[in-house]
Amino acid sequence: MFSQLVKKEILEHLMSLRFAIACVLCLTVILSSLFVRCQDYTNRMDDYYQEASMEKQHFEKLDHPWPYVWRGLKVFRKPNALKIFVRGIASSNISATKLPSSAQPSPIIRSLENTAAPLFPPIDLVTFVGVIMSLMAIVFGFDAICGEKQRGTLRLMLSYS
Repeated sequence: MFSQLVKKEILEHLMSLRFAIACVLCLTVILSSLFVRCQDYTNRMDDYYQEASMEKQHFEKLDHPWPYVWRGLKVFRKPNALKIFVRGIASSNISATKLPSSAQPSPIIRSLENTAAPLFPPIDLVTFVGVIMSLMAIVFGFDAICGEKQRGTLRLMLSYS
């Protein structure tokens, strides 16, 4: 009895217009988020290659290593390719680390181009699953109970032991 009820409810939800609209909206949000995050990743990779090549050119121009002994060496961090799915700790904007010869290593923090970026973070897949999918589960659960009540089958289901 319970398995038939579950099958009926799942098929009813799969065939409803509300489910189709929700699937289309979810797919649109996911694809647009991936597109924006891929563009951000390519921009970060371009910045990484530009900064690393500038540092390499500066190193090749030197006759002796004394400027690196006094100034220190910069080590650049390559952006993680999986950041297109999850925002992670990219908001810290640490693009490189300075390795001086006489002190502890210190991060080089890149300035933000958009100062409102920390207030309005981009939607990543973790945010999408955590917020939007949980709201959709609540709506579909509410719809299932209200649909049973409107059809008059809720009393019949509750009367069974």
